[in-house]
Amino acid sequence: MLRINLTLILLFTVLTVDANPNFIDFKVDSKVHNIKLYLKDEHGQVFGQFNSLAKHLDTKNEKLVFAMNAGMFMENLLPLGLYVENGKLIQNINLRTKAHGNFYMQPNGIFSIKTKGAQINETHKFKNNDVLFATQSGPMLLINSKLNPSINKANISRLIRNGVCIDKSKHVILSISSKPVSFFEMAQHFKDELSCENALYLDGAISQIYWPKVNRYGLTSLIGPIIAVTMINSDGSNLKR
Repeated sequence: MLRINLTLILLFTVLTVDANPNFIDFKVDSKVHNIKLYLKDEHGQVFGQFNSLAKHLDTKNEKLVFAMNAGMFMENLLPLGLYVENGKLIQNINLRTKAHGNFYMQPNGIFSIKTKGAQINETHKFKNNDVLFATQSGPMLLINSKLNPSINKANISRLIRNGVCIDKSKHVILSISSKPVSFFEMAQHFKDELSCENALYLDGAISQIYWPKVNRYGLTSLIGPIIAVTMINSDGSNLKR
């Protein structure tokens, strides 16, 4: 019991990564968290909502502590671009560069979890080796600590947006805006306030998070792939609280 309590104290200590009221950020700590991608249950049904995933994980004695939508998807809720889950290719990489929509703003990118850790790469530089999980979206917001040159500061389009970045300490940080923001504003947040080196935009307008600690349980709108964080015990097993 003492070990569990100490783990919980550590978990809730690492969550706050900045004080910007315009964004909600969750830093993943590999010592206490598992991070994976989810799309369908064992019956082939798309989860669609966080509560469905939480119930599914509950049956496996896993505690969902944080989740958010993991990239753009089609009307059938399947990913628009590359999607790998548990090492299995579900959706092929999308190499189109000239089409309408944020996904096709260049360069777009891929967030992946490999055997040696998480990465964010431009799509054309992505190497499909040792990949456990991967999701493709776009545009890239940061590339090697610099803003994507395709992002125009003068663009006034603002939406609730979410994205993922990897900071200089190689931590994965999942972020969603608490009010409508532009690409430029989100990229600046990742760069200046979270000290991230690479960052990928995941989606907008329907962006949502599941974080019971702050009473956020998602929206009623359906979503496709989900990034989920569960809590693990010090022995590496999943910890249900």
